[in-house]
Amino acid sequence: VSEQRFHSAFSNAAIGMAGPFAISDAAKLDTLIATNVAGLARLTRALLPGMLARARGGVLSIASLGGLIPGPHQAAYYASKAFVISLSEAIASETAGRGVRVTVVLPGPVETRFHARMGAEGSLYRHFLPAASPDRVAKLAIRGFRLGRRGVAPGIGPTIAVFLLRILPHAV
Repeated sequence: VSEQRFHSAFSNAAIGMAGPFAISDAAKLDTLIATNVAGLARLTRALLPGMLARARGGVLSIASLGGLIPGPHQAAYYASKAFVISLSEAIASETAGRGVRVTVVLPGPVETRFHARMGAEGSLYRHFLPAASPDRVAKLAIRGFRLGRRGVAPGIGPTIAVFLLRILPHAV
């Protein structure tokens, strides 16, 4: 399908890594950066000019609550999601009033095998934030996108977490 047929871009690809950064596998780190950072940037860059030329379309990117704070033992993953948040917020400002919506989604844990696959099932935050279903996250993300929101924290828990994570010192 040619770029001209796309009206919106949805970026949800992500790779996670758990464990101390100093001993992380270099090849896995490269793959995480290529997927979570470069892939998102390149896809968005490829599709955005056509959307702006048509004065319609949108970008809906999936970040994480983790992108709002440093994440010991998931440092690269958290940092990659901080990139998603920052890029999305910057592009939303650049494209404001030009017919293109840009929304970044900041879910907490989601009921998938993601945490188990990267060895983070026992992470402390898993005990505080209940996992949401993928369907619920998708439904709330799309609703927020359609409403023109720049950021969506799907659910009460993530909404409260975004507020707290933006005002509390990282050490807390």
